[in-house]
Amino acid sequence: MAKITIRDASTAEDDVAFIVAAFDSTLAPLAALGSGAMWGSTPFSQKDGFVEETIKDVRTSERYRATGEAEEALRIFVAEVELEDGTGAGAGLRCREAGDGRRKHAVEKGLREVYLDAWAGNDGGLVRYYEKHGFRFVAEFDMKRGDGSIWPGALVKMSCVDRDEAIV
Repeated sequence: MAKITIRDASTAEDDVAFIVAAFDSTLAPLAALGSGAMWGSTPFSQKDGFVEETIKDVRTSERYRATGEAEEALRIFVAEVELEDGTGAGAGLRCREAGDGRRKHAVEKGLREVYLDAWAGNDGGLVRYYEKHGFRFVAEFDMKRGDGSIWPGALVKMSCVDRDEAIV
């Protein structure tokens, strides 16, 4: 089983370039799955302001981590794992199971549940994907994008502990 390391994102670690490249790498697999509308076809590295906004967000995360103070509470993490080079459609979206690693990490950080947002387009395909991997649907929402279009979203959560506080 591959070892997964989760750490805080850092401007010193060149994480901004990694984050932007990671977003860019999702476009072809999403299109191949019929979910190209999630983020469109323009690479994030070519979208006006995306790189600058990512730099700002990572700096905000660093400041919040160091001081506990920021205009908005924001933490950005990088999960590092060595994977084989995927070549087929969906290769960039494959789930890499780590046993209870994600839950254990959350519990070590004092969390009882992990929440994330997922794109609700393509008939909820991504939401169903997360449900197959232990998340439960909470609610739908719409987010207005900068260009005025609507991004349909869903909030999902994963419980990390049971009633006896044991990692599930």
